[in-house]
Amino acid sequence: MNIGQPDIVTFTKTRQKRRLDSGHSIVDNKQLMKRRQTMTATLRQAIQQSDESYYMICAATGIQKSSLGRFMSGKTSLRLDLADKLAAHFGLVLRKDE
Repeated sequence: MNIGQPDIVTFTKTRQKRRLDSGHSIVDNKQLMKRRQTMTATLRQAIQQSDESYYMICAATGIQKSSLGRFMSGKTSLRLDLADKLAAHFGLVLRKDE
């Protein structure tokens, strides 16, 4: 644990706040999202940092180039099945924090 940094714990399903034994407040989900990169940002970053062209990515994943272009420009989001294809292509894995 970093000194000065609050412990991070997600809310329960009832969205009630709890306090940690140490007396630190629990960080709400909005604050937590500010510290973590979203799936959208992670996918965009992987695409931008790759050496592949949009054409190569689309050929490998089966995603239409127009869909990828709209996603990268921020005009639209991706369906989950398309995000899954991109994540698999770039070796990205979604995991639950413990």
